[in-house]
Amino acid sequence: FKHRPHQTPRFLFRDCTKNLVKYMQDSYNLSKGLRVAVLGSKCQVPVILGEGPCWDDTRQVLHWVDIKNGIVHTFNPGDQKDVIQRVPGENKQVGAVLVQEGVEDRLVVALENGIFSWDLNKDQLSLIQNPEEDKPGNRFNDCKCDPKGRLFAGTMEDQESGAAHGSLYRLDPLTGLCETVVKGVQISNGMAWSLDRKKFYYIDSPTQSVYVFDYDEDTGSISNQEVLFKVENGYPDGMNIDSEGMLWICHWGGACVTRWDPNTKKEMFRLEMPVSNVTSCCFGGKDLKDLYITTASKSVDLQKEPLAGSLFVYSQEIIGTKTWAYRGSI
Repeated sequence: FKHRPHQTPRFLFRDCTKNLVKYMQDSYNLSKGLRVAVLGSKCQVPVILGEGPCWDDTRQVLHWVDIKNGIVHTFNPGDQKDVIQRVPGENKQVGAVLVQEGVEDRLVVALENGIFSWDLNKDQLSLIQNPEEDKPGNRFNDCKCDPKGRLFAGTMEDQESGAAHGSLYRLDPLTGLCETVVKGVQISNGMAWSLDRKKFYYIDSPTQSVYVFDYDEDTGSISNQEVLFKVENGYPDGMNIDSEGMLWICHWGGACVTRWDPNTKKEMFRLEMPVSNVTSCCFGGKDLKDLYITTASKSVDLQKEPLAGSLFVYSQEIIGTKTWAYRGSI
């Protein structure tokens, strides 16, 4: 990425602080296989609300966001560098970042005022769609693409009053048609598709519920919403699925990531985290055995939780699933 003087300087975090990361790593009794990739409190702009990890298979890097600071991070596990870039414009919160298939030096970002294609070289945003022009109090939150490259994008009320003013949208990359698929959402969050591509899993965090829908891969339609199971330890936030069809769920306020069997509706494994607010996760690495986990320092005491806001990586033997890219053009 080319540096431009008017931008917030991009900061190669690990170059300056790798010794501090090692010290923090050694100072905490982290779960086996868990390590700190980026220490959020010592980034050039300390991380407030880390979210939306997205593995870029072409570049072999992980993109992730700090929602409140309007920053996209790109972590390279090869050289351990974390590069930051602020989204163009003033006061732009960024809810999610996605890879745009077949387009170099572009990312898709979901901001508080729409979904955009971001030209990283020119540092310019091009609007793709904004289905909530009439809802200035809302912002986009978690977003993911389905196996066909359609973008599923969720919204929420920024003030988090408890009102169900959010929605889940489906954006067709070929036609540009943006349709509402779920209404009356409080905080739209985690999404995943079953391995046979017949089910869609979805989280509306305050309900403490993981929902399941029937999913039609040909049309992208979802139907027959049901509660799959309830999560009682904190609130379910981001979610992913592994190659065995098991769901990995991050717990906001629960200090853990759990692995669930959607067939038995039972928790199979719990990864204890050193921070309360665990936000989202994504599989990455060449063999997809690394689970990247984002966290938040929002609403916590950093004196008690100095690792809050950090990016973690959990290495284990279960193979994950790929991150689907957006197939639209701009």
